[in-house]
Amino acid sequence: MDAEQWKGFGDVHQSQLETVSLINAPLWDSAGWKGTAFLWKPNDSEPPFFGFCFKNGDAASKIFASWRTEFGGADSKDRLRIVILRGIKRTNRFAYRICVSANLETSGKVSDGKYLMITNRCHTMEPNDDRNLSGFLERLKRWERFGLIYTILGEDGRSMKPDFSSVILMTKLVVREAWEVGVGDVDSMAIQPDDDPMIPPSCPNPPVRNLLEWMKSNVE
Repeated sequence: MDAEQWKGFGDVHQSQLETVSLINAPLWDSAGWKGTAFLWKPNDSEPPFFGFCFKNGDAASKIFASWRTEFGGADSKDRLRIVILRGIKRTNRFAYRICVSANLETSGKVSDGKYLMITNRCHTMEPNDDRNLSGFLERLKRWERFGLIYTILGEDGRSMKPDFSSVILMTKLVVREAWEVGVGDVDSMAIQPDDDPMIPPSCPNPPVRNLLEWMKSNVE
């Protein structure tokens, strides 16, 4: 869908929307998503772990209990979509954004005359280097799967306690560069209006430029 097709989207009536969500908004608000952790065994004897860092352990456990009710111990049908969007800031080449939502590709067909609305949650990470993310991605490439877990932040805001008892085995993780995401892209939800993405010199007119212009023109 291009910018012209999106112009009238703000006039869509609520009755025309179908909502697909694996995000319980009140629980996520209560859990307090504060970061992301990448973990692996020193001897790489098992797949790496991707962890959501939450402040509230009770809410976090309920989020994962709900997902395990939906998927079991493995998301074998890729119903959950986790996106890592890199290159979101020219001032910090290591910054990236995590976006989690239901997977549009596995959510079924939309009824005639309806629009599909997917609830998501995003969090921006601004590390000083890419050692943790790169280490995780290297191991993910080798194993082709990872364990999704949650960790609870300590009162000092730095220490964390991972919970491996609610792990969900995942086989799909989407890693993209911000400049690739344009208007109507399924991952446009991971772009924010004030982003200043890194753009390669070989791409003078990146898709993200039109997306950012469209976002800014629609901000009231």
